[in-house]
Amino acid sequence: MEAYMSDPMRVFKLYLQQHESMTSHDNFWFELGISAMALQIVTWIKTLERLPVTTDVGRQEAIVAMQTLLNELGLWDSAIEVYEKLAEWRRPKFRVEHDASQRGNDGVV
Repeated sequence: MEAYMSDPMRVFKLYLQQHESMTSHDNFWFELGISAMALQIVTWIKTLERLPVTTDVGRQEAIVAMQTLLNELGLWDSAIEVYEKLAEWRRPKFRVEHDASQRGNDGVV
């Protein structure tokens, strides 16, 4: 393989736009796929940060490589933001529900 592209995601998107009549709906799914990939990479980073590996240097090299990938694609900040929002969304939340018979005349428990 001799060909090299420094930004294949951008090239692929341009190709689709020019050769496949990419609609705004298609663009939405393209961006969604990119976001899903970025979230998976963030998960790999967080997994590596927590796992004991052979050497700390090897772990850091892998983490930096993935962070660099996301940075070069312009996805690091948004991926971290969405990742944190999803983590908060899936965290168990408990609500207190009051029985109506315990309420006073004014409706306050």
